[in-house]
Amino acid sequence: MTDSRIFSIATVGGSSFEVTVPLTGRVEDLYNECGKHDLIKNPFFTLATEDHSILDCLSAPLPEATSLTLILESFENVACESARKILESAPVAGESACPSDFSEKAQLGLCRDLGKFPTKDFKNDPRMDECASYHDFDLGEYRVVQATLVDGLGKYRSLVGVINLGDGDCNTGMWGPLYLRPDFREVGGLKSSGDTESQIALTDSSWYEAPANYPKSGGAILLGGGENASSTLERHLALALTGAFWDLVSPGEEDWPDAEANED
Repeated sequence: MTDSRIFSIATVGGSSFEVTVPLTGRVEDLYNECGKHDLIKNPFFTLATEDHSILDCLSAPLPEATSLTLILESFENVACESARKILESAPVAGESACPSDFSEKAQLGLCRDLGKFPTKDFKNDPRMDECASYHDFDLGEYRVVQATLVDGLGKYRSLVGVINLGDGDCNTGMWGPLYLRPDFREVGGLKSSGDTESQIALTDSSWYEAPANYPKSGGAILLGGGENASSTLERHLALALTGAFWDLVSPGEEDWPDAEANED
């Protein structure tokens, strides 16, 4: 009896290859094995079955189907060229920047920092704090981050943020757009609000199903969390961004999710 399974992977461009995954593996293992193949140059891709079902729950058991389609994601909707270059060179696999117990309590998937570029490379960011132009855009820096939420349906909702860190000396918060994978559709963003605080402003939340009894608070106020988050989705996003920026924001106990029930 074999202790592994072989999957046939076809790309939209017509190429194909095989990957081998242990029988006890998960969908995440399938993605990781595909990402190791020489044909895969783009680190962001989606796997789908022949009936067009998307494999978007990374912790799920391996699918019964062994013939899958790999769809490379496009970054053309990402407004900044420097951000697109970082996405193109990002590693497929990786670990979250935050501790695993934080991810579990906040119901998060992969949250990580992918790279940085100077503020002057994204002068046309409509959310940019006006303080940046006063300093000839030599203020703060942008970070490209991946923030993944596990919603109430158990789906992994992965977003990419192009977020400027702002400047504490100028009392700014953070700002920048948020894109929802796999089509990298802009669904809102972060804007500087108050003294070294930020708010999450969303234009579309239809993709998200709130988990039951989600923590009422948590997430760095610099990233739109705490009292600045007014809905479950905003709290969830603030915690995911806190996870991605873990080493930069140095979260305190107040930034961790509490155990109180959601009241939305």
